[in-house]
Amino acid sequence: KPVFLAGIVFDVTERKEMEMDLAQKNKILQEMSSLDGLTKISNHRTLVEHLKACISDAVRTGSPMSIAIFDIDDFKKVNDTRGHVFGDQVLARVAAIINGSIRGADLAGRYGGEEFMVLFPDTGLEQAAKVSERIRQVIADYAFEEGMRVTVSGGVKQYTGETPAELIHAADIRLYQAKKNGKNQIVF
Repeated sequence: KPVFLAGIVFDVTERKEMEMDLAQKNKILQEMSSLDGLTKISNHRTLVEHLKACISDAVRTGSPMSIAIFDIDDFKKVNDTRGHVFGDQVLARVAAIINGSIRGADLAGRYGGEEFMVLFPDTGLEQAAKVSERIRQVIADYAFEEGMRVTVSGGVKQYTGETPAELIHAADIRLYQAKKNGKNQIVF
């Protein structure tokens, strides 16, 4: 039987609310730092970080890994004829089409300007090229406001031991080959 009992009670409700608020704000900041503000898909930095991780996984497991780079054909004309607000809408819609055309394991992002990249882990060149062609076709068939159409060109490259920068450069060379060949096509 206790002879003496003492205690102190603290109300930690306010502190817990502040911690929860801070956690929510940190989550928002993390999303903001990893997503492109306009297109709401991964930004350049996030793409490169994930590319390094995908390459590391491919080396470790021996599984294939591919990337695709897309560029909106003649995008300057869109901005010059319809304005930058319409151009932004085109960028956001193209991003949504790309993101909606890939698997959950894949990652789409805005590489820069009107260029987009898709990372295809556990995917060989032919399958990545097939998905990229499907993306190209969906974009070409999409009617923007007033029936305007845009097309994309793309380059696809499977990882074969290069550095991330070399892999991106190789896909970029294929993209520019697609542009040189007349645009609205995928080169792999």
